[in-house]
Amino acid sequence: MSIVVGAAAMVAVHGLMRGLYRLGTEGTVRIEQAVGKTGTVYLRIPGRKCGTGKVTVNVRNRTMEYEAVTSGEALPTGCKVVVGVAARSALDQPARTGRIRLAR
Repeated sequence: MSIVVGAAAMVAVHGLMRGLYRLGTEGTVRIEQAVGKTGTVYLRIPGRKCGTGKVTVNVRNRTMEYEAVTSGEALPTGCKVVVGVAARSALDQPARTGRIRLAR
């Protein structure tokens, strides 16, 4: 009798643990998830790909900071930008005053 009760308890605990495992979510934020998001220039981005600046983008309810470059005119601090096309190493999208590229 005690063996049956013990086995039933093991099965019940296994079922509970399996159910709890399924409730978990992946919390990884990938740079590709920034596509289409609006961000703000945090550190000035020099124009014509002369250097990098930084932007902040809200991705999956987290504020992420990325390095960015622009092929257009320089983007001042506080300027709004939009991220669009994802590539293996960068994101590139026309922004309000130029194009930005977020480096990994």
